[in-house]
Amino acid sequence: MKLNKLEEFQGTIVEEVIGLKQSLEDSQLKIKERADHTDTAILKWLIEDLENCLKRNNIVIYKFIKFLFIFGW
Repeated sequence: MKLNKLEEFQGTIVEEVIGLKQSLEDSQLKIKERADHTDTAILKWLIEDLENCLKRNNIVIYKFIKFLFIFGW
């Protein structure tokens, strides 16, 4: 009788371990997907920021060249 209960308990533990492993794998996959999404969002933001910076620099350079042209330098 005790042996039967022990075998049932062991079977339950094995099932729980398998469930925990699956849950861990699912969680790791979700974390990776979120990290990829976050990395993509950060990269898009950095590209936009760089584009804006380049636009500002082009405006400054253009105004400087226009200034030089107006004063004949």
